[in-house]
Amino acid sequence: MRKEGSWSQVRIAVGIVCLVVLVGFFLLNFTDKGSKVTANVIKGLKDCEMKQVPYQVEEEYDYYLKNQVISGYQTEEVELFGKGVYREGIVKVMNTDNEAGWFIVTFNWETLYDKKTDSVRHYIEPDETIEFVSIYDNDLGEDTKFKYSVQSNVIKKTRMVTKYRTEEVCE
Repeated sequence: MRKEGSWSQVRIAVGIVCLVVLVGFFLLNFTDKGSKVTANVIKGLKDCEMKQVPYQVEEEYDYYLKNQVISGYQTEEVELFGKGVYREGIVKVMNTDNEAGWFIVTFNWETLYDKKTDSVRHYIEPDETIEFVSIYDNDLGEDTKFKYSVQSNVIKKTRMVTKYRTEEVCE
């Protein structure tokens, strides 16, 4: 008899296990998959990547006025009761920019035995031409060379510049 009682207990245990398996199978396969818990987890995930993102900054820079040299030459002058013998360097400069500003002409005088640098500065309006003059005292008949350079004063200006930085962008 004991065999029959233990078989009935085994049958009951197997039945309970089968019932639990069937209930679990139906719950997993036939219930609403869009449950609130699952949906919240999926919505929480984001598609993120590192991208170059533009931004703007104000930047200061140096600006030099535009100009044009109209002419540059030297002459030899003689004053008997004054300066004596001397050279005159003349450079005509036109401001071709749309802003007025200071211009400097640097004269470099050179003879066999001497060197001299002279800078002359003038304020020039737009489209105006100014004559820059430098005088070099030399001996009669002495060979004299001169070179010159023209430069405007620096004007500080600002401009907006687009730069890029790497950021994490999520969609």
